[in-house]
Amino acid sequence: MIALSRTGGMRLPEFHEVLEVDGDGVFKMWRSVSKASELPSPIGRFAGSVTDAQKEALGAASKRAAGEGSRAWLVSPDSPVDRFDVDGVNATLGIHHPGEDAWKDLAALVRPLLRELTSSPLAAIALEIVDGGPKLVHQGTEPLTLDLSTLTVRADHRRAGQSLARWTAPSPATAQGEVVAKPGWKLDLPLEHGFDLKPGDRVTADVTFVAHNGDRLIPVGLQTP
Repeated sequence: MIALSRTGGMRLPEFHEVLEVDGDGVFKMWRSVSKASELPSPIGRFAGSVTDAQKEALGAASKRAAGEGSRAWLVSPDSPVDRFDVDGVNATLGIHHPGEDAWKDLAALVRPLLRELTSSPLAAIALEIVDGGPKLVHQGTEPLTLDLSTLTVRADHRRAGQSLARWTAPSPATAQGEVVAKPGWKLDLPLEHGFDLKPGDRVTADVTFVAHNGDRLIPVGLQTP
């Protein structure tokens, strides 16, 4: 079994990412922060199997890491923490620290899976832009219970890589309660930001709310690219 847990961070919501891959290549994953990987992706539960090539590479790398034993690298106070567990040993390091030796090889294989494996949603929520407007969209085959009572929608006006203005939707426009998102579920989100846009400007959106993972309530966040 190979496990990666990513926790903490200064930005809210904090990271709460869990990935487990067994010896047969079967995985289960929970994602709570859209940008826990390089590009925004869905949040929620994911499950399936890695490819045979990935299983072979992960197996070889995990054996080398287990043989090296537990390691820990200094983590800055504001950094999310990655913890890798393999066969009774573990390594702890900051999200941007590459690691060293065998643990470096394993981290390089496992970390990208946080993004790649979101292609196998079980009960997940994505933020999509449809006809110019943002929507929350259910992905997968199983329901996911959401608490939208604290739903917040924000927009960022960007030009040449710089943020010019921020907008937050008024709370009456986003007030919701608990819902069970099932296949086909969608929710339109407000985006009446009123920005004075020029050619080349970009508007990015981010949404925060709470999702149920079993008996836990976990703050989650979704972002557009």
